[in-house]
Amino acid sequence: MKLDEWMKKEDIKQAHLAKQLGVYPNQIHCLLKGKTRPKPYMAKKIRDLSGGQVTFDDIYGIPSFEEQKLAEKTEKKDPFMPKKATEVPDTFIDSLCDAIYKKLQKRILDEMFEKERIENTNSGKFESMFGGKDSLEIEANRVAKQTGVNVSV
Repeated sequence: MKLDEWMKKEDIKQAHLAKQLGVYPNQIHCLLKGKTRPKPYMAKKIRDLSGGQVTFDDIYGIPSFEEQKLAEKTEKKDPFMPKKATEVPDTFIDSLCDAIYKKLQKRILDEMFEKERIENTNSGKFESMFGGKDSLEIEANRVAKQTGVNVSV
């Protein structure tokens, strides 16, 4: 039985229930409107207060077996959608994950290459590709700048 049904049956007002549970009346209001869910200790208090008439499943909105069967019979079925999330083919999930992984990998590699290109341009390697300084000397200078260790070539 739902909490609001039990309250109506027992003629319990929100303010009275709030006082019995030790909470503010607006918390009961939000709970009844489905805006919030109670913490487990509060759900236990509600269950105990109702003498077990309001169950955890009722409080957290978990449908009973009969309600699930009725919903399955009455719901419209889309032939292109799987019935449940668990029925999505693994191949679809795998291909989706692969596509995301490849896209992320490409983005990371692009960023790495861009960073290296900028570093190479700043260190003079870019010039060496077009007839500038000797690339070995440039690399030695770059290492010396980064590490503080002078390397002679």
